[in-house]
Amino acid sequence: MNNLTGRQIYGTRKPIVSVAARESARGENCTVNLRCCNYDTSTTVLAHLRFFGWAGMAQKPADYKAVYACSSCHDAIDRRNNSAESEWEFEDILRAWGRTLDRMFETGVLRFSK
Repeated sequence: MNNLTGRQIYGTRKPIVSVAARESARGENCTVNLRCCNYDTSTTVLAHLRFFGWAGMAQKPADYKAVYACSSCHDAIDRRNNSAESEWEFEDILRAWGRTLDRMFETGVLRFSK
C-alpha cells in the first residue's frame, strides 16, 4: 500500500517469516538474561520484539526482529510478569538482539548474500 507520495507505508508489508529462524531457538541459551532468567534451554523460543511500530495488535514483526528468550524472560519482555526481577531497559533488549543475531550468523540461519 502506498501513501499519496507513492512511498510504501511502513508496517503494511507482510512480515518475513522463517521456519529456520523460529526453530533455531530450540535448545539455545537465553540471550536476554534478565534477573528473572530461568536459564532453562528447554523453554527458549524466538521472542518477537514488538517495539517502534514493528507490529500491530495480534501481529508479529519479521523473524529477524526477535531474540532467544527463556520462558521467564519472554514473559518479562511481553510484560506478562511485573515483578521487580522482570524489569528491563531497552539496553537489555538491544544486547539480547545483538547476541541473537550473532548466534544466527554463527549457525548459518542468517547469511549475507554477495
